[in-house]
Amino acid sequence: VVTNCLISQVYDAGVTHQFNVPPNEGVKRYDQKNILYADNVIENCNYSFEWFLRAPKSNPSRMENVLVRDNICLDAGFGFCEERPDKGGAAHVKAWGGPGENRAVNCEIRDNAFWGAKDKAFDVGRGFALSGNCLGEHRRVVLCWGDSITEGMAMPQGKSYPACLQRLLGAGYTVLNSGDGGEDAVTICARQGALELRTSKEIRFGKGQDKVKIGDAADNGISTPDGRPLRLTAALGRQVPVNDLTIAGRRYRLKLENFKWNTATSPISYQAWLERVEGDEPLVLTSGTPVALASETASGTAACEIVLMGANGGWNNKVEDLIELYRKMINRRGPDGAYLAIVPYWYGFTSEQEQAFRRAFGSHAVLFREEAIRRGLAEEGLTPTDSDRSEMAAGRVPTSLLYQNKVDVHMNEHGYDFLAKLVFEQGRKLGYW
Repeated sequence: VVTNCLISQVYDAGVTHQFNVPPNEGVKRYDQKNILYADNVIENCNYSFEWFLRAPKSNPSRMENVLVRDNICLDAGFGFCEERPDKGGAAHVKAWGGPGENRAVNCEIRDNAFWGAKDKAFDVGRGFALSGNCLGEHRRVVLCWGDSITEGMAMPQGKSYPACLQRLLGAGYTVLNSGDGGEDAVTICARQGALELRTSKEIRFGKGQDKVKIGDAADNGISTPDGRPLRLTAALGRQVPVNDLTIAGRRYRLKLENFKWNTATSPISYQAWLERVEGDEPLVLTSGTPVALASETASGTAACEIVLMGANGGWNNKVEDLIELYRKMINRRGPDGAYLAIVPYWYGFTSEQEQAFRRAFGSHAVLFREEAIRRGLAEEGLTPTDSDRSEMAAGRVPTSLLYQNKVDVHMNEHGYDFLAKLVFEQGRKLGYW
């Protein structure tokens, strides 16, 4: 237990979990387990907390059951550590992600205050659950994950459900819209960090070469382990972009160029380029190298995460598969993390599937279809049409809340406004705001 300490002006890491297992020691274990850091102040260190354990692949050494809570961490990368010759990469929480490194298991970082990181607050990979941390300001972050429904397709700016939720929550909160049109449930899950991403091809940098083409809209060079290409239009300036990457412990930037557009927001083709931030030596990234997106760290700063996905597939029409993807995203928050699961509501999603969601997520489930039938039109000041009555009698969302017709998965401004009201109500019942 490390508690009530002041750690200040450290050249490298204020707290580090670190060891190099000698290759000649084979499977000898060097474990670090069951550690608590609480109520400390850590300031002016290059890393406030660091995880680094290098060992041969056959060696089982690891860092397990580490809890970091209720600490105040200030100005990572500023002070004495600025004398370092290797500039860049300062972070409050740094977990090295190269081959054989970062053997983190069940490491939880919650309810801390992280202020003033020179480069980034969090630079972590798998094995970490981050929740309830305050980053840089007192506004609490609510993070909405999804596809074009969350993005607010075809609606004017400010009419998506996250934008409506922002108005309901007020100035004490920042609601981030992480919806990206066209994504299936698997790649949304991967973009949040709950599923692994990897390079899908070999990537070669020549000496002095800063940028290489890695693919296009059909095969952009980054995919899930089962070969699904990550949809990369989130790099175009969404509120939770994916431009910054970490591959084999090195930082890169993703750039999309030479677009051809279908609509104002939907490119039908582009070129994907990978630009390195550090180094100029010849470099080969083999196919299958793990990739960590900047968007993965966003959930570490969120007071609550909200998930709505599945309209574009990725679950083989097996509701248990979709529920499992929701669970993977939710489990990154740790056992006490705040979340809401919006239950799919669209035409063809059965009442049996909806009940499976209700059983899986209980009071955390937001039942849009059911509530839309019961009170949606009245809440939005709408008079039911014949089509509305027909759809509600059949147990479906009234068409006056949908964008075009009864089979449309997208809503109009009334539908998004009502969904935001339901999310606000459910979060308030659970004590989230």
